[in-house]
Parts: sequence; structure tokens; C-alpha cells
Amino acid sequence: MTQNPKIEQYMNCLRVAYQDRYKMILKAKNKYLSSDGKMLEIGSGGGFAKDVFADIITSDINPVNDVDIIVDAHKLPFENESLGTILAINVIHHIPDITKFFSEAVRVLKTGGGIICVEPNWSPVAKYVLKKYPEEPYDTKAEKWQLENENSRICGNQALSYLILKRDKAKFKKMFPELKLVYRKSFDFISYQRTGAIWLRPKTPMWFFPVFKAIELLLTPAMPLIGVRHLFILKK
Repeated sequence: MTQNPKIEQYMNCLRVAYQDRYKMILKAKNKYLSSDGKMLEIGSGGGFAKDVFADIITSDINPVNDVDIIVDAHKLPFENESLGTILAINVIHHIPDITKFFSEAVRVLKTGGGIICVEPNWSPVAKYVLKKYPEEPYDTKAEKWQLENENSRICGNQALSYLILKRDKAKFKKMFPELKLVYRKSFDFISYQRTGAIWLRPKTPMWFFPVFKAIELLLTPAMPLIGVRHLFILKK
């Protein structure tokens, strides 16, 4: 069966965006994490992790094609200190009770391992742009980290990383002293949005993406102010 050209363009654009993220993740992982244990990706549906990490265990809470196992992030089906890395790309702000996930992560990670996350950023531009997407709220004033919406696995608070790493940093350190923020990098000014992200149609022809990437490279020094996404590592 011939694939719909619009769907094919969407998948190609998204693949390019994700491959760039995975390469950035690989570089950061090799520099900041020392554990050689297994690598688990949670919320893998729609991703392309195996393009870069051949031995990664991919997972999702729902049955998804080409995903290795079905996993609920609140209860990880792994032995104590059996994993080296947990990867979560645009995932943790969808987890209904993030404290349960972090508790599980501390349990299953080896010393020297860690959680690598890509999440919506809290830069001035990110706050402006992300509030324009009604599909997911961006609530920096939320009283709780936990999500109360019954459809929270689809929706979520895009400001979660701001809550746990900045606004409530002292609370997070007290609750999870085993997890230390060792790396944080802001990135993505326009390229990911132009792919259509995960719920919109692609807005730019595939051939134009190298131009966006070149623009973002020139804007690297300004990324703390304009980056819409950020990558961070919590090391055990």
C-alpha cells in the first residue's frame, strides 16, 4: 500500500527532529553518566530511539507497533539497580504521579546511572510559545506536581520541569536526594515546531530543515532565552 504523501512528509520531518535529539542525548550520556547498565526509554511511541541506540529497551503504556514492552512509569518491571539509563522525551509531564516515577527510577538505576529528559523549557520564548498550544496546559502556578485530569496521559502540565527543577527545587532535593541535576541544555527555537510536533501537520517542506538547523546553530548563545525545549540529566 502506498503511504499518504502528507503522512510520509510528517514522519520524515519528525524523524529528522528526533534523530538530532538522540544524537545530542548520546553525547550527553557518554559525558555525564558512568553506568554501563541497560537503557530503557519510556513513552517510546512515535520515537526512533533504535536508530541511534541499537540495544535500547523501548516501552510505552499502551500497545504500540515496534515497542518492546508495555510499561507503567509508576511501577517499572525491573530489578533493583538493574538499569543504567532511563530516557524520557516529552514524557515526564504526562506521568500522573511524577513522585512515584522518580521513586521507581531511584530503585532501578545503578549508581552512576541517571534519567535523561527532554521537556518543554521555561525560557521567556518557551513560555510564550507553549501557552499557544491548547492541547496541553503550561501552568507555572500549579499547586501540585501530580496531574488530576483523568486523561492526564494524553494531556499534562508542560511546566512540570520548571516546577521540580526551579520553583520547587528545594522540595525536589529533599524528596529525592539521590538524584542530582548534572546537566541542562536549552535548544530548539523553530525546527521542532515546524515539523508539526506530535499533534499538528508539518508546516515546512523537508528540504528546508537544514536552513532552520543552521539558524539555530547561529543562535546557540541565545538558547537559554529562546530555546523551547531543554535536555537535562538527573544522575544517581
